[in-house]
Amino acid sequence: MSAPDELAGVFTFPAAKQAVYAGTTYLALGGKTHLRRAVEHSTEAIRLYQGAANVDQSSGDLLAAHLDLAAAHLDGGEIDAVAEKLGYVLATPIERRTASIRTRMRTLSSTLAQPAYSRSPAILGLREEIHAFARPALPAPDPTEP
Repeated sequence: MSAPDELAGVFTFPAAKQAVYAGTTYLALGGKTHLRRAVEHSTEAIRLYQGAANVDQSSGDLLAAHLDLAAAHLDGGEIDAVAEKLGYVLATPIERRTASIRTRMRTLSSTLAQPAYSRSPAILGLREEIHAFARPALPAPDPTEP
């Protein structure tokens, strides 16, 4: 194997990012074995990002890993774990709520609307929070306008 390239920045693909992408991929594949692997990789991504220097952290990837964990736990029927993982995402400041994360939240909300979950008071509360989270932020007022 050759030595790592000298280029950094957008051309790097650190282990934490690899773990996020692996978790998302395993989640998309579905099935018990893949869901277990999704949980492992997403958990590892969170651990790596939380231990990284601020300059090496990706808030979008960290949010994606939490959402992947929430989705995997939902598939496993672990509602408390879903609420825990979503809690981290729901606490995210508006300026860090990217279109991608909002889209993932809406997708999760659609899953929560399915009959298997729709009667749970805990799920209803989560859906309300997700709807509030997923709304696009209003643009800041222009201070130069009267």
